[in-house]
Amino acid sequence: MTVTGKQRKIIKSIAWLLPAVLVAGLAWSFATESLPVHLARRDYGAALLATLAFLLMVAATGLIVTGGIVFLRDTARLFGRNKRFRQDVRIVQTRELPADTPPGRTVLQARRDNLRLLCQAWKAGFLWIASGFALMYVAGFLLHLAEATQA
Repeated sequence: MTVTGKQRKIIKSIAWLLPAVLVAGLAWSFATESLPVHLARRDYGAALLATLAFLLMVAATGLIVTGGIVFLRDTARLFGRNKRFRQDVRIVQTRELPADTPPGRTVLQARRDNLRLLCQAWKAGFLWIASGFALMYVAGFLLHLAEATQA
């Protein structure tokens, strides 16, 4: 199935619209439920910390989703574009070397090469995801500070 230019634009629009609606809903919830509690008590420091935590959580979620997309994209590219990888997958699955295999090549070597290629393909996605979780941790800490000032 081939995607035309018009279909690609529609898919892109939907891909941007869904996260925008999600973030708008979260922002509305934050502005109408969480923030007024701090403002009613005139605790502007807690309101600032809660706002910063909310923004960091949205950014962290974006990093995690981006990492997942990069991870899947790079894995698909590895399977789709790397002929040597696909040959090595067949070698590992069948545990037999084809007749045109270079001398000295073993099943264990094919397995190691595939593991190395997979780690290279997954590294960027994992870094995005790890950055997102680290940012989420910082946001949670700030939110805890904001809530601790209520006592």
